[in-house]
Amino acid sequence: IPGAECFWDHVHFNFDGNFRLASGLADEVVSVIPERSRATSQSQPRNLTQEECATRPALTDWDRRLVLERMCRRVHEPPFTQQLDHEKRIQLWSELLVDLKQMTGPKDLTRAIGVYRKALDRRNDDWLLHHRLAFLLEATGDFAGAEQHWRRVLELIPGFPDALFKLGDMSARESRFIEAEERYSQVLEL
Repeated sequence: IPGAECFWDHVHFNFDGNFRLASGLADEVVSVIPERSRATSQSQPRNLTQEECATRPALTDWDRRLVLERMCRRVHEPPFTQQLDHEKRIQLWSELLVDLKQMTGPKDLTRAIGVYRKALDRRNDDWLLHHRLAFLLEATGDFAGAEQHWRRVLELIPGFPDALFKLGDMSARESRFIEAEERYSQVLEL
């Protein structure tokens, strides 16, 4: 029976669980795709490794930490508090969070930025990569870089409230109050 190696909780897959599920289904999914729609290749197609699957969407230890922090907040609310293994899960996640915090120091975040930039080299039109990189750059204090990626998110998804709000924050931080007010007003109009 799958447990903590595959699930965050009773129903939400972690990355390992998602990878195992996808790997188990990949050949079956490919088999139902019409021949004309499949990628053409001289060699036999192969499934990506788990590392390749983590690299393409720029899944870093910083991202894993954010997910775990979110799950830790969630697990303190019903229905999680009523589960039999609640205290054990809290302990396990607390230990994992300590480990992830140690793996997300300044040098590690610099490496994570590199992972994002490499992923964006492959898919510069991926709004979610820009969105996540903007948060990461903010966390490192690179507000100008973050603003650039929030602007790119807004180019890709005009009117996106998160990007408008964060651009308002960036403008206010730089004492560009009229621009900040305009961005915040756009969010309120949505």
